[in-house]
Parts: sequence; C-alpha cells; structure tokens
Amino acid sequence: MKSKIRIIFFFTIFLCVVFRFQIGDFLLSTFGRICIGKVTSEVRSVKYVKPTFLYSFIVKNESYVGNSMIADSSLIGDEICIIYFPLMPSLNRPAKFLMKECNNNNAAQ
Repeated sequence: MKSKIRIIFFFTIFLCVVFRFQIGDFLLSTFGRICIGKVTSEVRSVKYVKPTFLYSFIVKNESYVGNSMIADSSLIGDEICIIYFPLMPSLNRPAKFLMKECNNNNAAQ
C-alpha cells in the first residue's frame, strides 16, 4: 500500500513539473487578476532566441518581474497589461499572451 502511494505521489510531482506552464496558464486564466506594469531595460536572454525586455509591477508593496515578450527597445518605460495569480504574484504573464482584455476598470494596481 505504501509503495502505491509513493508511486502516485512521484507521478503527480512528475506531471506537475512537466506541465507547469500549462498549469500556470490555467490558474492565471481562471483566477488571475489584471494590473499594469512597466517595461524595464532589463533583458532576458536565452540561447538562439531574440532577447526580450522584462516588466515590473507592484502588488501589496512587493515588486515582481516577468518577461514582456517585447524585443523593441523603443518601448522601454511603456505600460503593459499583465495578469498575475493573487496567491503567488510571481506567477504572471502579459495579458496579451493569455488573450485577456485590459481596460481601466479591471486593471487596478
């Protein structure tokens, strides 16, 4: 019995690791809150992929960052609409990535 529980536990952990982005997108689409961030001059760079700029935003006096997926340096300092998970704001994406609308009514910071 204990070995079955261990197998189920490790299989569940394995699935969570493999599908972490899909799980994150589901949580953001279902429970996410929208707010406004600013594109910063900090760059995220991965091999063989064009570097993109990060954005920053503040929730409850804590600052968080995320990948804006913007490569145009002329947009540094512009506002970007983002969606974050209220229980863990470090889980966030640009709202455009999840095809969410952003307007002044639902983008309170």
